[in-house]
Amino acid sequence: MANYIITNVRQQWIMLLVVCFGAFMGNLDATIVNVSLPTISQEMNLSPSFASWIVLAYLLFETAPIMAFGKLGDLIGPRRVFLVGYALFTLSSLGCGLTSTFWPLIAMRAVQGVGGAMIFAVMLSFAALYLPVEKRGRAMGLTTMAASLGVAMGPTVGGLITHYLDWRYIFFINVPLGMIAMLIGHYVLPREHPTAQDRRFDIFGASCQILLLLSFVFAINQVHEKGWASPVIVFMLIASLVFGFLFIYRELHVDYPVLSLRLFSRRNTLWSRVSKNGVFGPNSLSVKWAPEDFEKRLWS
Repeated sequence: MANYIITNVRQQWIMLLVVCFGAFMGNLDATIVNVSLPTISQEMNLSPSFASWIVLAYLLFETAPIMAFGKLGDLIGPRRVFLVGYALFTLSSLGCGLTSTFWPLIAMRAVQGVGGAMIFAVMLSFAALYLPVEKRGRAMGLTTMAASLGVAMGPTVGGLITHYLDWRYIFFINVPLGMIAMLIGHYVLPREHPTAQDRRFDIFGASCQILLLLSFVFAINQVHEKGWASPVIVFMLIASLVFGFLFIYRELHVDYPVLSLRLFSRRNTLWSRVSKNGVFGPNSLSVKWAPEDFEKRLWS
């Protein structure tokens, strides 16, 4: 992995700024619409339940494909996935602003969510692959902070834009900013990346994983409105169980899984995830792997 380290400090910071901006914009659009929903609902004559789909469509398609896009980033490199995600996000933002009817807006929000998923799937890869070891923790922290800042600022920015301009500008604002970020990223983001030993992509497993999350997140999101006894909620929960079973079975039996579930059969890996010293514990950063072990696990 050391062969891909960027030594130029200025280039390191520009790369990090592009990635942080993508994380910020992706999460900003997850919440920027919230305050504008009454205005959009009134203009399009929507009920509250229909209006909520403007938010839900983005969240569903931002969440569900992240794992698949992460695997794709391993195969073709994070730069391509990141820039294509930026392009989808920017173009669909333009589409959201231009539409004047409900279902085209929902479709564009879904595409926007896919673009956001592509950005989020690989945004931390740049620090892990291209920055020196001593800078990776800070870079990942800044990227995560930028994403969190987007969530926090979304309602405020959306309210101001809707009040002083028009709700469409909450999407139009992404277009020039996204184009500038893509142009800078095209020249700054590194083209070289580690080559995976097995370049096959598990389409069936990725599809099951996406459908699993789509059905589960939809059910959890809508259960408050529809109730646990709703046929739609029951169907979606059953579908999530079916797709979850198919996903696990597929990943355990295919040679090129989207997610290697056998990693969790290793005591150290599993314990680091669930113990007080693991990912959710106070000492989560204390788990250290040797670089050669990390590279072996990453590409196995």
